[in-house]
Amino acid sequence: MNTFWLKVAALAVAVTVLIVLAGVFWPSGRQASEDGREQGQAAAVGEADSQGETNAEPQESGPQAQYKPNPKVDYVARINELARAGRPENLNAAPFYQKAVELVVAGTGEQTKLARNGWPADYSSKERASLKGWVQSNSQALAELERAAQRPYYWCERSSEDGSAMGIRIDELAGFRQLSFALVGRARLAVAEGNVDQAVKDVLTCYRFGSHVGGAPMLIEQLVGIAITTLALNAAFDVIDRTEPGPGVLENVQRQIEKLSTDEPRVCDMRAERLGMLDAIQRVFSDDGEGDGRIHVESAKALGMSEQDIESCRKLGRHKTTEAVEKWFEYADSVAKKTPWQWKNEKTEVDEEFARMTEETLLSGQWSALTRLTEINARCRAHRDGLITTLAVLRYRADKGELPGKLEELVPAGYLSAVPDDPFSDGKLVYKRIGQDFTLYSFGEDYDDDGATRPIRGFVDKGGDQVFWPVKRANR
Repeated sequence: MNTFWLKVAALAVAVTVLIVLAGVFWPSGRQASEDGREQGQAAAVGEADSQGETNAEPQESGPQAQYKPNPKVDYVARINELARAGRPENLNAAPFYQKAVELVVAGTGEQTKLARNGWPADYSSKERASLKGWVQSNSQALAELERAAQRPYYWCERSSEDGSAMGIRIDELAGFRQLSFALVGRARLAVAEGNVDQAVKDVLTCYRFGSHVGGAPMLIEQLVGIAITTLALNAAFDVIDRTEPGPGVLENVQRQIEKLSTDEPRVCDMRAERLGMLDAIQRVFSDDGEGDGRIHVESAKALGMSEQDIESCRKLGRHKTTEAVEKWFEYADSVAKKTPWQWKNEKTEVDEEFARMTEETLLSGQWSALTRLTEINARCRAHRDGLITTLAVLRYRADKGELPGKLEELVPAGYLSAVPDDPFSDGKLVYKRIGQDFTLYSFGEDYDDDGATRPIRGFVDKGGDQVFWPVKRANR
């Protein structure tokens, strides 16, 4: 697994940790939405009781077997219903993506590296032939991917090995990885062969692909969607930097990215993690018929809970555990809607509230995972806004023969609808003219202006800005 996808996997693990409550967890990536969430915590505490008969438990003196959990809510079905959201099946991209995954030919590590980094004109003849051969072997898979990307919606009907939310299978993501690399590899080859139109088409297809996956209901899909989108944005910047396309091409790319961005979620959605937690609770607690119950030790151990975790749940009981979960996800959702800059400046207040709310649970140490998830999502959005703004500046220069003095000039001139905010500062993206060229950047994850100095690879939070233009060309 290469660095690009290791980051996705590492974040998925972090989010798994994030949703731990007294040792009961649902692996990250099980993401969905639920109607009626606004009805509040009280309705959620009694949610299971509204789905069929109650499973009244005996008094504390009864043996464990007498109050074994009896799950009554089908959370997998709820996830599938909410993922579809009433949209017509004939507009779903999923069947075409599935066909593409079935057809994809996996590349070697060297081939996928060539596809996503560097430039074919700089490759040796052997490297270029290797990349071209792999891309051509995926022509059928990429044709299905193109068909999928043209559909307006994407969702998958999920199944579970054991009926639980924890048992949901997500098997297509490895294929998505190969497809995205092959697609941007084809775009780079197209530029090297003088076919800029094909390159632009492939970059936009990759962006739509990322938007589809990123808008899916499960958190792991959203994270992979961010990774695919970032791959497309990097390729788009490379194509612009290497080809100097005319204003018509620039405007086409800008308008399509703008149109797609209007439908993209602005924050990562963890509502299915909430559903997964509720499912885990009903599988380790008994039900006294009134929304409370006791921990069932055998079921808890089967779920991987430690003795310490079991003891924590024993003290809380079902009702208080459910209440704590509801409070935590409600609060986490409100925090995730803020920009990194906003919650950084509210950090003391946020941390105090978080600690107070989770003092009886094992969630209090997991704040960093939520903030990191918010940063990664914000970084991707800044990257997209940086591309849109760069395209607008280049169009202005092509039309008027000079660069704008400041970004605000682009708005009344019709090149930009608004100057984008920087999620890592209290201002806008930074634009500076440098002779006949310009630089455009965000403060990045160290939250200060480093004068368009890029961070050391792997240490984005230790100093440096997120620089969009000029493009940094890959070293080989």
